[in-house]
Amino acid sequence: DLTDENNIKIVNTFDFSNVFVDGESLQGHCYTFNVVVDYPYAYATLASTNDYCNTAKDHRGVVAIDLHDVNNPKLSFAEIPQNRLSRFTNTDQTPTQITKFADCIFVNNREYGVEVFRVGKDGILSYLSKITMPEVSSSNAICTTSNGGLFVADDNVNGSLRNIYFYRLW
Repeated sequence: DLTDENNIKIVNTFDFSNVFVDGESLQGHCYTFNVVVDYPYAYATLASTNDYCNTAKDHRGVVAIDLHDVNNPKLSFAEIPQNRLSRFTNTDQTPTQITKFADCIFVNNREYGVEVFRVGKDGILSYLSKITMPEVSSSNAICTTSNGGLFVADDNVNGSLRNIYFYRLW
């Protein structure tokens, strides 16, 4: 009963201690800003803290959370390619926004536009491609529509035009 605040309980907490890149746990190196749920899976943005930004420990992408057993969730990480990481350090590190359409996850990536991940049958993600934005832009808020549209808002971090861009996905 959601009307009784005493009935709302935490089922599980994710600290990313069991998410590894190159043998190293991402616990304490990153944060998440946004999540999209397509039960029994959840997908969360994962970005390095500023302490690790632009270093060898800079890992950003999407964490897939398998919720088939909520008492024992399984986490996996799909990384944005290193040569596509936003280098802005005067704002929150991307990705901060996430949306899903069909079998794809989309995340914002500032001056690089939008990164696309394919969702496998087991909920595991793999990097698929990018959606490039105009030369001077900074993707922030993103949203998909039920008929295959993608809206991307430009937040002017790098002197861009503050436009909203609409893409037809398929």
